Amino acid sequence: MKKIKLIIVFLLIGITSFSQIVFNRIIEDTLNHVTSGVIDIDTGYILVTGSRNEHLVRCFAFRHIDINGNCIWKKTYTDDVFEMWEGYDNTKFYNQNAYIAGSGVNTITGNKSVFLQTFSEHFEQNLQKFILDDSNWKIALDQIYLNNRYYIVGQIFDELSENYRMMLVRTNGIGDFEWVKSFGHNDESGDVIISNSNGDLIIGGLTNGFSSPQPT
Repeated sequence: MKKIKLIIVFLLIGITSFSQIVFNRIIEDTLNHVTSGVIDIDTGYILVTGSRNEHLVRCFAFRHIDINGNCIWKKTYTDDVFEMWEGYDNTKFYNQNAYIAGSGVNTITGNKSVFLQTFSEHFEQNLQKFILDDSNWKIALDQIYLNNRYYIVGQIFDELSENYRMMLVRTNGIGDFEWVKSFGHNDESGDVIISNSNGDLIIGGLTNGFSSPQPT
């Protein structure tokens, strides 16, 4: 019985050591940036990470990692003006094409915005829109495509109530702004958005309406 236990321990140590080697190889090109999502594909994985582009402006990147941990390619999608901050694990697909939303910062004016971006099946950029580009504070954390509309959730500062409230933005099918609404009272955010079988939107997030942030 003791021999069996020793064999299991050594096997676990071996697996852990191998996994650590692959993990270290993957993160060499993501130093100081957090991986916010992993997409499983036939030839390996797509990592969604923070990065900097050729202009040294903060952006997000897609990286194709093969099954051996080698980086096959890396793609960034912004310019020398707009910083781009992705939501957490919020890359979604429609007809096999990825789309993502996040927060933008104009490094010249300081304006804050919401960005919406769609891609081809090979992660080439199809559409990029910066929405609500103004001085008001806001972040975008998740999005969904439904009935030829994009719905984006996050948090926005409400100047009338002077509170940070849950934000819901709607655009048309090509990312043109239609409306923005805010909900809640005190430090609330929309972190996840899904739809049910009836086509209703369901938003999950946090609220500070109690003594400490609570899930809603």
